Amino acid sequence: MTFFVDQSLAISIVLSLMHFCWQAVLIASVVGALAWTMHDPRWRYRTLLAGMFGMVNCPVLNYVMVCRQETDSTTVPRSVVVQPRPSTMTLNATGQQGADRVPATKADAMTLNAVVSPVARPFNLNHYAPFVVDVYLVGVAGMMARVLIGLWGGRQLRRQSTSVLDEGLQEILMRQVERIGVKFVPVLAYCDCVDVPAVVGLLKPAILLPFSMTAGLSLDQLEAVIAHELAHLRRYDHLVNVLQRIVESIFFFHPAVWWLSNRIRLEREHCADDLAIGSSLSPLDYAGSLLRVAELSHSARFRGATFAASLLITGRPSTLRRRVARLLGSQSETMVRLQHPWMVVVTLLVGLVLFLGPREIPCNRSEQAMADEVVSTRMSPAIDDVSSTVDETSFEVRRPIAAEKPQEETAKVRVKPRDKIDEAIDEALGIMTRLQLSMGNGEKSHSPWQLMHWIQGFGSSCLIKTGNVDRPTMTGEEWIASGPEFLGEPVWQLTEAGACAHPFTRPFMFQGHPGQFLAWIGAGGVPIEFPLKAKDRAGKYHEVTVRDVVNDTKRRVNRREEMTWTLWALANYESFDTEWKSNENETWSIERLAEYEAGQRIVGAPEWGCPRLFALATALNKYRQFVQTIDVALPASWQKVHDLLVQETERARLSQVWNGVLCVEKHSKDLNHRMHLAASHLTWLSISVDDKTLDQPWMRQSIQQLCEDYVEHQNDCRDVAVVCHAAYALRQLRERRERLIAVIEAQ
Repeated sequence: MTFFVDQSLAISIVLSLMHFCWQAVLIASVVGALAWTMHDPRWRYRTLLAGMFGMVNCPVLNYVMVCRQETDSTTVPRSVVVQPRPSTMTLNATGQQGADRVPATKADAMTLNAVVSPVARPFNLNHYAPFVVDVYLVGVAGMMARVLIGLWGGRQLRRQSTSVLDEGLQEILMRQVERIGVKFVPVLAYCDCVDVPAVVGLLKPAILLPFSMTAGLSLDQLEAVIAHELAHLRRYDHLVNVLQRIVESIFFFHPAVWWLSNRIRLEREHCADDLAIGSSLSPLDYAGSLLRVAELSHSARFRGATFAASLLITGRPSTLRRRVARLLGSQSETMVRLQHPWMVVVTLLVGLVLFLGPREIPCNRSEQAMADEVVSTRMSPAIDDVSSTVDETSFEVRRPIAAEKPQEETAKVRVKPRDKIDEAIDEALGIMTRLQLSMGNGEKSHSPWQLMHWIQGFGSSCLIKTGNVDRPTMTGEEWIASGPEFLGEPVWQLTEAGACAHPFTRPFMFQGHPGQFLAWIGAGGVPIEFPLKAKDRAGKYHEVTVRDVVNDTKRRVNRREEMTWTLWALANYESFDTEWKSNENETWSIERLAEYEAGQRIVGAPEWGCPRLFALATALNKYRQFVQTIDVALPASWQKVHDLLVQETERARLSQVWNGVLCVEKHSKDLNHRMHLAASHLTWLSISVDDKTLDQPWMRQSIQQLCEDYVEHQNDCRDVAVVCHAAYALRQLRERRERLIAVIEAQ
């Protein structure tokens, strides 16, 4: 779902308006009590206006405070401590990958992979904030449209009116202008479309008199009417009233705003009455004029759409009675009454929904559908990288080979899932690990970039199709060690410092950044002494090891290229205190390289900055292993890395949309793009957050949603990078959760 505003802005707006709810009630109560103690309507009017001005400022100040609090919270050091080491997938007793097992029957599927229990999703305002803000903005737009229609209606009334040419009325107008002190002479006109005297227009206001009313009023009564309208113009009430309507439109949801606004209108009429009487009019005659105008307008059915201050602010008899009683000297107490009591009920209901919302949302899929989904072996006929040129190959479902043992043996050695998150992870990985890529030397094979990414996602023991009938598959390690070539170019090249991966030629072919292939095979669990075959310029292959690639990578460190994957690779293979000199004779270490990377931008970096954050988390975990404790004070360089990870973790949490997807940019409707973004963030979060954060609702929901998205759209997810990121993140999360389960069981 696409929203008008992004989530972080929506959260700030919602929090500001929520605080405004109690602040407006407090302000209305205080100014109402103060106004009740005052006898002069002018002071009551000023006090109530000040209260409305305070209400307008409250949300602005709230927003500033909320933004400042969020900024402060992202810079407070928190624990980001886990030390998961890159490892291959857990093997079962038969030597096959444990996640590769799929129930053979629907009954087994219901036993091992049932996820039909309600998905516990505690109500989180972060998820619903964009929807709440969208509804609020629609309401504001509707109320503002009402204001604009009213202004347009006043303009139309002005055009349909006829100027008064009667010399007697013009003389009354000039006399009252002078007595009341109006600085300009407004137009006096007749209009058939109004039933009460009114002021229309903002810059050039005019006083409109109903035709039917002027015939039933004496000159003295008309003078009282004109004096009242001039009193409004003298006080600029027509301008204040428009601003008041705008405030009502912005805070249309709050009953306290409407109550205060109606009190302001009543006091405005009292002030206009006093000013009109002060122009040598008798209070008794003026009160009689009010009653006569009310009598003549009672039978009229048309109500002009004006936003000017009229003689009778409402058609309620109680308002007229209070005004007349006051003019005649009665000091009756003003009643405090809500003009829109139904809004109180609506406000309470909204509060209950926000704070006592649903605690559980049941899954939409039935048990039968889930069982069908688990045992289904239908896969997409082709799964490609959306940007790759080698997109004619296909994934295939892994079929049991002759050496594999029966399924029941595998099930016996699996750790029993603790809850639905573990079940969802097992189900998604069970589907992913049935997929295979194809090695080869032609365009119809998957590229080295895709195969190396696959090894990072599924571990070095993952199986790759060879296209050979005698040996249909080989492991990722065997492919790496075989001296592979692609389009006639070797994957590993011999160099003076050792060996390196083939440099970039075109997107998604060979490695795109320095150290990328080394980082991926390190994450896949390939050891540093693992043998490789590198080709020299003469076309001859030489025996090398991963250590030779590490040595060459260290020599190539510089400040001109993207060093993210270099840090990732060296943090996997080198000890923390290792120092070396680059080809530019600059001394480097993992700590210095991490400090350099922490100073680079995250927003706008490749893949939303997730590889950089993953590399930094890997390096920080390496340092944690080196010092053997998490309580030691961090040096300034590592504190910088730590604070950045904390800040980006909070940004990821705040970016979570209503369904749990982590989305640091505008929510995309494209499935592969959305899952790529979510999986990339879970990749670095899976090794960065501590155990407590890992079990928080927002983190659990993001994991659950990624698993559900892949299971539901497994036939539509065609991006190799998406599957690799998701598989790596889920493998790390499963390993951490199984380690936690083992600790809990041991205790």
